[in-house]
Amino acid sequence: FAQCIALPAYALGNSSQFPLYPIIRDNVFFWEKIYSTHSINTAVLHDKNDLSIVYATISLKNSSYRDAERINNKKIKSAKRKYQTILENLAKGKSARFGQTKKVKNMFPAHSTQKTFAKAAKNIRVQMGLKERFIEGVIRSGAYMREIKQIFKSHNMPQDLAYLPHVESSFNLKAHSKLGASGIWQFTRSTGKQYMQINDAVDERRDPIIAAQAAAKFLKNNYKDLQNWPMAITAYNYGKAGMMRAKEEKGSYERIFSSYSQGHFKFASKNFYSEFLAAVYVAKKLEQSKKLKLHRPQSTYSVRLPAYTNTKKFCRYLQLSTEELKRLNPALLSTVFTGEKYIPKDHYLRLPAARVNKNSLSNMPSSLFSKKQKQSMTYKVKKGDSALKIALKHKVSLKALSKKNNLNKQSLVYIGQTLKIPLSKQTSQSKNVKTIRATTKKRYINRKVSSNSSSSTHTPMQNPVKLKVGNLHSKKGIFYGDIITQPGESLSIIAKWLGVSESALRNINRLSSRHAIRPGQIITVRFNKTSRPEFEKKRDIFH
Repeated sequence: FAQCIALPAYALGNSSQFPLYPIIRDNVFFWEKIYSTHSINTAVLHDKNDLSIVYATISLKNSSYRDAERINNKKIKSAKRKYQTILENLAKGKSARFGQTKKVKNMFPAHSTQKTFAKAAKNIRVQMGLKERFIEGVIRSGAYMREIKQIFKSHNMPQDLAYLPHVESSFNLKAHSKLGASGIWQFTRSTGKQYMQINDAVDERRDPIIAAQAAAKFLKNNYKDLQNWPMAITAYNYGKAGMMRAKEEKGSYERIFSSYSQGHFKFASKNFYSEFLAAVYVAKKLEQSKKLKLHRPQSTYSVRLPAYTNTKKFCRYLQLSTEELKRLNPALLSTVFTGEKYIPKDHYLRLPAARVNKNSLSNMPSSLFSKKQKQSMTYKVKKGDSALKIALKHKVSLKALSKKNNLNKQSLVYIGQTLKIPLSKQTSQSKNVKTIRATTKKRYINRKVSSNSSSSTHTPMQNPVKLKVGNLHSKKGIFYGDIITQPGESLSIIAKWLGVSESALRNINRLSSRHAIRPGQIITVRFNKTSRPEFEKKRDIFH
């Protein structure tokens, strides 16, 4: 696989800052092909530990094709199973003189043992091609690349770090990960707040230039502590603390790459620097192509707002459309365009240079501004509340409430938590938005809820009655009872509290091994190993 690709001049190790270590060459070549050769309708089956071993490339149906997902999944599953069977047969010592079996065996070193093939059978990974998305990213990057490079240059840092968003987001301004990372630099909310402004009106992670300044500072801090760019770049994905531990244990980047496997240092983190090298090379090559017309930076004029201002009034005064203001200022959230919030004081607003009347800007009337930001509607979570109940009460959608408060997938809330209520169509028509003040006792149900409970993977106790065991009865001297399952609970967790096996609990309830419980189900429990009060106490602590 690697031998068919000519070594790129950039990746020959000429750069002392971004060396191409021999140990990562195969990985860099792999990602180069993913970015430049394999289309988004191609699945690459490979060994996740040795990226020089590629079993097959599978052509898939385009997503627009009817039933494409089902057909493609079936095709990938079939191919994966085929190569798993071949490797399992090699692990059993079966003959490999002919056909695909021989071809697969020849992919491995001559001295490979049966254990090697048994391990490889479990290490087959699927990587989708990214060629079209990478090209789109290079086209989009044209609007920002020059300015981002200048930012890194001003920090006395390598300008090629400007290519990192190709790995993170393909320069997609609307990129948003399942873990809450946002913008082309994919900052999480917690890390972003250390470098940028993130509140109800502004999220500077969404602005590629502001976030680039933050990324420069973040990477500079990484390099200051790690003294090595491959490690500093990997820390962008894995975290600086993790890389510091890895460096302390292994010493060099090469040793970390080859043998470090603690914590979450898995495939993504291990390959992050290799992906960066490949992305820099492929992007630079595409930038020189005459076939691509890159986006050009728009000439803008920035103005610092002396106070808070209403978006519609401001746009009307400058004769700009709100859509144009939104496009030039991606950090502004929808709340400032719906009128729920003002554009913040001291915010640097980008305006189209060709249409800005500087005289109008220098003589803006005081009637455009307000001394204070608009208050948000808030609600303090009480005993018995759930996110859905609160959403219904305020006539807003659960999705809008969850998004407004960065709730997790289950939309979990906890007692004492202050939620921001998004404006409904009814309340948005009102001129004065009043803050809802809900009086609630700061008393918790037999336990103390920490201030950061919202990040818990378990649900808060919403109603203590639901956690009690009901319908108590005995059979042959053994006590039984019924419980209503809650979000976050599973059969294995309930069995653990009872001190019994999961299979025993399934047998009592006549549930198959494939059956997964859902919140609201009634489950029968048996108290032959753990007493009812002890079980209820464990359950109470969990919630």
